[in-house]
Amino acid sequence: MMEFKTPIKKRRHSSPFPPAEFSAKRRRLSGIPIASSRENEGDFVERVEKGEGLSDRFISVRPDVTVPLTISPRTERYAQFFGLKGDNILSFDKRLSEHCDFMPLQPLKSHATEMSYTTATIPATSALSNLINQRQALLALDGSGISQDLFSYPLTWSYKNVLAVACEEDIFCQDLNTRVVSKLCTTFGEYRAVEWADRHEEGTLAAGTTTGLVELWKLRRKKPVRRWFSSYSVGGMAWNGHIVAVGSSNGHVTLYDARMAAAVGVITAHQGKVHGVKWSTNWDYLATSDEFGHVHLWDYRKYNGAREGTQLAKVKHDAPVKALAWCSWNTDTLATGSAYPEGTIKIWSVKSLTGSVSPKPAPAHTLVYDTSVTSLIWSPHCKELLSTHGSSWTRPSGRDASQKPVPIISPMSNSVTVSRYPSYGRLISTKSHANPIATAVLSPDGTQIFTVCPKEENMKLWKIWGAPPKEEKENTMQQQKMIR
Repeated sequence: MMEFKTPIKKRRHSSPFPPAEFSAKRRRLSGIPIASSRENEGDFVERVEKGEGLSDRFISVRPDVTVPLTISPRTERYAQFFGLKGDNILSFDKRLSEHCDFMPLQPLKSHATEMSYTTATIPATSALSNLINQRQALLALDGSGISQDLFSYPLTWSYKNVLAVACEEDIFCQDLNTRVVSKLCTTFGEYRAVEWADRHEEGTLAAGTTTGLVELWKLRRKKPVRRWFSSYSVGGMAWNGHIVAVGSSNGHVTLYDARMAAAVGVITAHQGKVHGVKWSTNWDYLATSDEFGHVHLWDYRKYNGAREGTQLAKVKHDAPVKALAWCSWNTDTLATGSAYPEGTIKIWSVKSLTGSVSPKPAPAHTLVYDTSVTSLIWSPHCKELLSTHGSSWTRPSGRDASQKPVPIISPMSNSVTVSRYPSYGRLISTKSHANPIATAVLSPDGTQIFTVCPKEENMKLWKIWGAPPKEEKENTMQQQKMIR
């Protein structure tokens, strides 16, 4: 008799992966649920119209209460003790947490936050509040016949708001209060430099030519009151009361007194053309510069019979120096700027130079721009330094000193640039002309400048600084009177 056995179900080998219903990799579901009936579909459409119950399938829904994963009783106690509990580290405002009695170090934290928080306020006198908003000049004037020499001084601005412009052999004046233009004089040769006198010689204009003639003109008389003759072209000029210092191409700086027919002093320290002549604002010092980059400082606090000052120091650039500027609110500070191929601004301290025994004294600061510096002006209202520029260049990467710099166009080319004091960081740089600027002159109120571009034969007016409040201005004037 045959024996029958119940067949045993064959054992299936278990897979190393979980079954599909428990798979970790779930099928991606759409953010829009599938309606199983007309009723569910209508409910879903209603929720869509109300904007409820919808979420992005790639972004998880955040819970109402977020608990930090790294929290512990100990860290919570530290956060509560130092007043950090509940603070957002990436909060960029000065909002402070409310003080609680159980936070003993909270007052210290609040005080430190207030000390470190600084408000970025820009003074109304700063160039950032004025020049940065200008896309073009306030005024443009024609200057046909202006000298094409970038080392000339064809423009000057008097304290009575009168412009004088040298155009070849003629000098024209324009009263900016009335906009009346008049021709002052004509001479033989070409005028190379003009400079208005201060209040000691009211309405007097000094003019120098390429032939060496120096004249003093009265605006109302329209005739020369003094004439001095020389055989060398005139460079820079600067007034000191009744005295006008005139640089020449033979390296001499001659001092003329408007009340006397002959020269009262001569400086013969330079070996090349004198490009820059500038008196300090308190008239104690005289700075002169030449084509070889030498800058001499002279002490005129004690005149002798020949009106010759005592040499204080001699400093050096590696390029011709035309730009000179004495600081009005710090009479000990002098700024000098060089042309191609150096293109730097150096800041000097008279006290440091006087006490230095080094044959090559170092400046207090050096600004390397690799751009020709044609003029420098210190702001009388805020601690800022303005510079005008010409062409730019880049220095060769090799070590061969014989390689010349390569001309380029940079943001500072033909620009008006303002730097802050005492860090000398660049605040703003505005391209004011398409060609090099020869010079710039400051307005009587110390807020505007006129720039001169010989190649374009025009002059442009720019608003650089703002006038200080009336009370502050009166205090500044009293301080200047005390200095003088």
